[in-house]
Amino acid sequence: MADTDKNTRLLELYIMLTRGEALRKGELARKFGVAEKSIQRDIEELRIFFTLSGESRCLVYDAKTRAYVLRADQATALTNSEVLAVAKILMASRSMVCDEMFPILDKLVRCCTPRESLKQVQSLIANEKFHYVEPHHGKMFVEQLWTIGTAVENHQVLEIRYHRTHKNDTVTRRVQPVGILFSEYYFYLAA
Repeated sequence: MADTDKNTRLLELYIMLTRGEALRKGELARKFGVAEKSIQRDIEELRIFFTLSGESRCLVYDAKTRAYVLRADQATALTNSEVLAVAKILMASRSMVCDEMFPILDKLVRCCTPRESLKQVQSLIANEKFHYVEPHHGKMFVEQLWTIGTAVENHQVLEIRYHRTHKNDTVTRRVQPVGILFSEYYFYLAA
């Protein structure tokens, strides 16, 4: 039973950390009904796990909050300025409809922004989102982009159908894609 309790405790601590919550030994010891030394051992196991897993985050003690927190490895983490620049470039591309663009932006901001400045970065991007102009085609395509990318990698032949506006008819073609290009608001298939 003790192993199950310890495993459950470790999983709960892991979930707390990945949600951005801080771990305080005293509070956790009371919550789980164990000694603070047990919680310290759990935290040490999680620290080793994050270090060895190849994650870009590490478990550290924050003296200011007197708690253990999960921090992005500074070598791989983006700064606030970098997150904002990437978000602005992505939105300036006008390459996706809002239903695809905004969830990607939200994930980028949540994953890459230091927790203490998350609200500020979200606020700066909110204005850009408000004024975002979608592409005129209005179609979602991110999943299709992945399918085409996989076909390029695997040298697969695809059958595509498109509507020619100048002749007002539909054409079907079999192509072997060799790459995906992006230019002036649109993705293009080189085949």
